[in-house]
Amino acid sequence: METALENLSKEDLLKVISSRDQELLERDEKIDELSQERDMLKAQVDMLRRMQFGQKRERFEGDPCQTSLPFEAESADIEQQQEDIKEKIEYTRKRPNHKG
Repeated sequence: METALENLSKEDLLKVISSRDQELLERDEKIDELSQERDMLKAQVDMLRRMQFGQKRERFEGDPCQTSLPFEAESADIEQQQEDIKEKIEYTRKRPNHKG
């Protein structure tokens, strides 16, 4: 090959060098594209693994500006309900003697 290159003119040598440079640039671009695609696929695989094997439940954190709803009864209400229950249990109804 060296003897073939020695026999070429300057213009031919420049064409050979430019064609090699062009091939190298194309190869580098292809390598860059493949590495970007690989990185994207790795990110997708990581996301899918998190979805598949990650935590299954969601934790809800409420907005601090929103007022809370009183779902639990107050202690006075609970005591009143317990007294009503005791009254109902203690109360016995007298039935009239009905002979039918």
